[in-house]
Amino acid sequence: MENMKENRRRLSWIVFASACVRVFFASGSLKANGVILEDLVVRFNSSHSLVAWAFSLQNGCSLLITPVGTMLLQIFSHRQLSITGGFCAGAGYILSGLFAEEVWHIFATYILSGIGFGLTIISGYLALKENFPDNISTVSCFAELFHFVGMATMPTVLNSLKVQFGLRNSLILLGAIMWNLIPCGVGITIPKDTNNSRTVVKKGQPHESIEKEEKLDNVEYDLLKRGSLLMFMESYFPFFLPFYYHMTFRYLVIFTLTGAYVYTSWVIFLISLGTSLDLPMDQAVFLSTVGGVSGLLGKLLGATLFYVDKANVYIACLSLLGNALSMLAVIFMRNYLMIAALTFCSGLSLGLSTNLLYGMIPLMVCSHHFPPAFSVVLLLQGAVIQLSGLLSGVVRDAMGSTVYVFGFNGILCLAVLPFMIPWVCTDQTVETCRFG
Repeated sequence: MENMKENRRRLSWIVFASACVRVFFASGSLKANGVILEDLVVRFNSSHSLVAWAFSLQNGCSLLITPVGTMLLQIFSHRQLSITGGFCAGAGYILSGLFAEEVWHIFATYILSGIGFGLTIISGYLALKENFPDNISTVSCFAELFHFVGMATMPTVLNSLKVQFGLRNSLILLGAIMWNLIPCGVGITIPKDTNNSRTVVKKGQPHESIEKEEKLDNVEYDLLKRGSLLMFMESYFPFFLPFYYHMTFRYLVIFTLTGAYVYTSWVIFLISLGTSLDLPMDQAVFLSTVGGVSGLLGKLLGATLFYVDKANVYIACLSLLGNALSMLAVIFMRNYLMIAALTFCSGLSLGLSTNLLYGMIPLMVCSHHFPPAFSVVLLLQGAVIQLSGLLSGVVRDAMGSTVYVFGFNGILCLAVLPFMIPWVCTDQTVETCRFG
């Protein structure tokens, strides 16, 4: 028995290590895209808005595919889905390097890569929850530390590849590096004693034909008693249920969408900001390393706050305020050290806010509503990310400088703060299910 527990513990930590690698590559590749932004604009004689939109589509599709990935897990295993996603993530970059001749080719290949990242993320995160059911907030926060490790590392890697091998070959090599996600998928395992109690309602008979596979929990019994509307929502639109059963969840979603917009714009245009502020290219690329290191520290701070049970809405609002002030201040700077210092501050705030998001979802919704809550957050994030890349690119093209992009992002963070007041006025950050 002790040997079985030890083996199970070892396999769980392999799943954790796989999650860290996935976060590293998914986040690092998005940040690395900023290195080739200007190159692709010139190569395809295109605009910043279109190329930035292609980049944001990659990240957005990785989140928009989440509900589909959740449904596919009813058919395929977490391992199969993760392996498939890892293959698609690398194949998208390789196809970009081999065949991209027009800007729409970049759209197609980056969408493929984004779908691959999405399949690995949803399968890996839910597998992590199955392996660490009692500590998912803390464990996921520590896995998210590699988010900014990738951001600090991958831009430098891609820039070196581009200098040595050219744009096309660097994309092919980057795709080959991304195929390291395939063995990460192989390492995913799910405990055999995991029970997923659920109610299956046959389509066309939402009120009458209910097949109970296993023992129903209290929430599901409550749904049965509450009438046809909730039964219909449970059966066909489960992604909206967390908003009904967990009232403060909506404020977390507002916080999430603001962070997703600002983070995507920051990631794509940080290097471009450096060149707009008259920095040489090597110093502009180094800003991504500064932002990655500070983001890592922000993630570590967030993980520590969850570990000591001090993460709350006040910290979330402070992260928004810090991000707003640093982004508004950097547009007036011309000294490299001051620009790097403010980049450090914005990276610290963004790292903290993203860690708060993934750590607070398991705390703010019950285990029954966690899968749909997680899926709907990623779905809405994906939609906002599309807007971020496109709108930030439009601002860049219209105004002629990236400093206006960062100014807009800072004002947006300040504008959202009043919407957090109802959340601040609640007595609790952790809310139980209204009918659990």
